[in-house]
Amino acid sequence: MASKGLSAGAILLLVPLALAGCGEDLTSGQLVGTWEADKIEFVNQANTSQRVDVIQLGMGLTVAYTSDGRYALTVDDNGSISTATGSWEIVDGRLVWYGDVDPDPVRFDASVSGNRLTATTSDAEYDFAPGGGDEPAILNLEMTRTP
Repeated sequence: MASKGLSAGAILLLVPLALAGCGEDLTSGQLVGTWEADKIEFVNQANTSQRVDVIQLGMGLTVAYTSDGRYALTVDDNGSISTATGSWEIVDGRLVWYGDVDPDPVRFDASVSGNRLTATTSDAEYDFAPGGGDEPAILNLEMTRTP
């Protein structure tokens, strides 16, 4: 199978979730629960018409946020399961993740509307031309709260 550019491990390090909002400030109470990705889209920063939704390539993503400020992330890359954990908080209206393995913060613009979570970060990379090396990317996530 051709390289998807970003490994499941790289997604584990990048995925603090967010999306364009409805104007309300994001609160921690809105995030607590389990979320499943409907969209994991990478956009080439140098050529925004170049987009890849890795869900279409067989990847899945689930994130569980707990009220004590912890998260557990599971990535299913065509049957190969990877997990990561860390802490999260909301700083100046942005969702910030601190991975247990890589504590450098990842910041997302995020919002919740009903059972939908959207998130965007420009702190991502993706190999848009497999084998060509990672390029700066925007990561757009759309997630649905699971029961």
